[in-house]
Amino acid sequence: MKTKSSNANLYLYTFLSLLMGLVSLVDPASLGQRAMDHQKERAEQAVKAWGL
Repeated sequence: MKTKSSNANLYLYTFLSLLMGLVSLVDPASLGQRAMDHQKERAEQAVKAWGL
């Protein structure tokens, strides 16, 4: 069974628009800040554990 190209394009563009919608919800700045906070916290824990 072969899909019509118009239906295939519709599915493709629908999928891509949903994907772009999800990507737009992600805030890279807050993710970067959260990663830096976790890295700082791990560094502080390592310093305490090693007694430096």
